[in-house]
Amino acid sequence: MRHTAPIVTLCLAGTIGSASAMPTVNLSPHGVLARPLARTSSKTSWVRYGYDVERTNSNPSETTLNPSNVGNLKLKWSKKLNGATMTQPILVTNVLVSGKSIDVVYEGDEAGTLWALNAADGATVWTASLGMQHNGCGQAPNGDFGVTSTPVVDVAAGRIYAAGGNGLLQAFNLATGATINSGFPVQITNIPKSEYVWSALNLNESLHTLYATTASFCDISPYHGRVVAVDTQTGTIVARFYVTGKKGPDGGGIWGWGGASLEPSSGQVFVGTGNALTSPENYRYSDQVVKLSSALHILQHNYPHVSGGDVDIGSTPALYQASGCPAQLAVESKSGALLVYDQATIRAGAFQRLQVADMGGDFIGETAYAAALRMLFVSDPSDSPSGPYKHGMLGFAIGSDCKLSLNWQKTLGPSGDVPSPPVFANGVVYYGDASGSQEIAFNATTGAELWNSGSTIGGSVYAAPSVVNGRLYVSSWDGHLYVFGL
Repeated sequence: MRHTAPIVTLCLAGTIGSASAMPTVNLSPHGVLARPLARTSSKTSWVRYGYDVERTNSNPSETTLNPSNVGNLKLKWSKKLNGATMTQPILVTNVLVSGKSIDVVYEGDEAGTLWALNAADGATVWTASLGMQHNGCGQAPNGDFGVTSTPVVDVAAGRIYAAGGNGLLQAFNLATGATINSGFPVQITNIPKSEYVWSALNLNESLHTLYATTASFCDISPYHGRVVAVDTQTGTIVARFYVTGKKGPDGGGIWGWGGASLEPSSGQVFVGTGNALTSPENYRYSDQVVKLSSALHILQHNYPHVSGGDVDIGSTPALYQASGCPAQLAVESKSGALLVYDQATIRAGAFQRLQVADMGGDFIGETAYAAALRMLFVSDPSDSPSGPYKHGMLGFAIGSDCKLSLNWQKTLGPSGDVPSPPVFANGVVYYGDASGSQEIAFNATTGAELWNSGSTIGGSVYAAPSVVNGRLYVSSWDGHLYVFGL
């Protein structure tokens, strides 16, 4: 495929802020990103899917919204985009645009447009076209697939990286949308009609390495699920991990919204993989939890022996460590199983397995981890075949034995649909109820419903929201970005 430069519309000119105004990046003693916090004074940036490299979907820096006032949320503004939206909104504080420091929210749509918007009022700062594919797959409205993969920001470099329907990984100046041409764009796939960067990008800043993953449209071949590592300084692919092997059968897609999660001290990479389009479906590393080195060498993997067909590990492993427990991860299978692993002993199998949903093949999403509460939150699309679990929101406590136990649940929304992954911030857990077209906030400790968006949102809500600096950002299939605040 010929590398074509994206179409960029500049609405304001500017550059990223000076070093004195730049948010800081927190590095671990090992030189690997410990937390992707980008802060200036009391403000925080949300620079990637799930807030941090571990994909915990938790913002520990939120101080404005809390259980006492979240019920007062009101719509501050909404923005009509060019297509449905399924990316988690990204926010960067104090970007210097035309000499003025503003907060900018970045959102992709299924028409292939990447938007940079003034977070104060939704005014367009710039847009870029990343390409779109149209097919009969119903995983997006009208079969249009553009920017489904949530972008990632490198604040220190003043860049945002994004992938769309043209099979290219592209880099843009945060403030102006100008394309970065030193090695970019990078061709992740040369068959974008059938192979797609569905999942979010992740970035190890200290290693200057970006991780992209591939899947397909409705499991339509040809495609090979893989993890691709890109050197962001040179714009070159430095490693690939093929789920079914480079010359193996089709399939093995990586479908989790969060793509790859990264362990912050070692830089190790964790993914959940889908089925191979062959027999057995768990061929090679398919339908498994896989741990890789930062250079994408296989370290450990496990097939959890789930029942049924097309039972992908359809979510991104969320990495966490409760006090007194080993480092663990939580991941979901389309078989309806919620699996907990010890990160160090993946090959030994799941430490705990809970049959939370039915076996209909629709349990796909991510969890949210609240370190301060020692809890894990799960949005459940269906009732379990036996046992206490019902569709809606589930709150699990992490016990002294490091296992999950149900603390509360809230039954709501249409059963059999796929609600958004939850997000936790400051005592509140948020999630979208899919085709119910509502964003809902719960007391994270008790499960009491504190707020919902009512009839404000005009389409299904499948993407995880972002909660940062007293604002709630929600993407919808109706082609709007909605922003709520006090």
